[in-house]
Amino acid sequence: MSESAYAYFRVVADDLPLDEITSRMGLAPSESWHKGDPGVYNPSRPNAGWCLFSPLPRTELVLSRHIKALLPLLEARALVVRELSQRFETWFVCVGYYAHSSPGLGFSAQEIRSLAALGVGLDCDLYIDPEYGLPSALTLHVGHTSPIGVGGLTSRCNGLRGSGLDQPPYRLRVWLPAPGGRRVARRPLIGRSLAGLDMITGDGSIRRFVLEAIDPQTECVSMEVKFEITEPSEIGDLIGPDAAAAVLEGADCDLEPEEVGKFRTRFNVAFEPGDLAVRLRTASHLDDLPYQVHTGRELALMLKGTKPLTAFWGAYPSIPDREEIPERLFDPYVPAGRFVKRERVFEARPSGVAGGELRHATRIVLYALPQEAWRIDAYLLLQDTAAKSGWNERFERMQGSLLGYEEWQNDIFIERCYRPAVRSRRAS
Repeated sequence: MSESAYAYFRVVADDLPLDEITSRMGLAPSESWHKGDPGVYNPSRPNAGWCLFSPLPRTELVLSRHIKALLPLLEARALVVRELSQRFETWFVCVGYYAHSSPGLGFSAQEIRSLAALGVGLDCDLYIDPEYGLPSALTLHVGHTSPIGVGGLTSRCNGLRGSGLDQPPYRLRVWLPAPGGRRVARRPLIGRSLAGLDMITGDGSIRRFVLEAIDPQTECVSMEVKFEITEPSEIGDLIGPDAAAAVLEGADCDLEPEEVGKFRTRFNVAFEPGDLAVRLRTASHLDDLPYQVHTGRELALMLKGTKPLTAFWGAYPSIPDREEIPERLFDPYVPAGRFVKRERVFEARPSGVAGGELRHATRIVLYALPQEAWRIDAYLLLQDTAAKSGWNERFERMQGSLLGYEEWQNDIFIERCYRPAVRSRRAS
């Protein structure tokens, strides 16, 4: 992973008067786009956006310097920014990719008050390469004299009230190496507003967990068991406080065989994985569905002939040391005639140039059973159409059918997952 860091101000909405924002701000955007344009991590942009990046180069790895360089540009246009925050969704975004450095992220009390006064949300994404022995806890400074580690963030959450960070939306997402050499999946550890983090330790909202056994040939989930706990601290008793903090905050964590035995005994779960690797994760709303989703089981299902098509999305060019598309697992079956493979790159628009760099385009790789190869063209046509007209419930249903979900499964997913998500986005 190459190291880089940057910060930017972002305005997003279903429809944005991009020229008006540029005129009112008195600055040309570093990047702007319309709803439906090809996306970076999605086939199409779900909304319109206007971004202003820090003037510092991305080789400047200290995010606090990007913050100090960008925030004055917003404060000088405070009236305009506050008006934009009232009309649209606005964010102050910090992103860091670290391999050799020990990252830190700090906000002074004045910077926090400034963001709160501007009505701008704070979104921090930090990616940590586990190859270089970095510490298992990242530090977030939020205007206090002592830092707040990710693992201990919830216990200090009450201290944020009155600082400005108690006013949502604020969120921190961190990708960390495993505590003590343990592998923790790189997915957001924290994906909710900081003001709501007390749900992890206080109100008992996170009480359901899943043990998954992983098949070594397909790297798919071969068996799983769900269980409930009465106190989140019980997880720490079994795997240690650092690993437990990562799991409680949303990470997947590999378990040692003796730890699996402890979970079986402690929570009285029927789970016999044998020699298979086992990981622990928190349960999600998808675990409440009366059928198994295909995610994490794609290759096994296709080899059984029960899944006709799978699609993977990733950045293009690919991000070093980050596997977004598991081609190494699927490609061996293409020459043998088991699968048909197709790929396409959705090019980044010229407006995606920021700081002298072209933002990643998006690459999709599709695998289909030979007799179901027609689904590849249908899936790509679906994405092309959605990119022009916007995603909707009909496209969601069609996508599910193409990927091999039955009609009753599509009905349940749309009712329980898709429609609530749409209502939530509209409400926010």
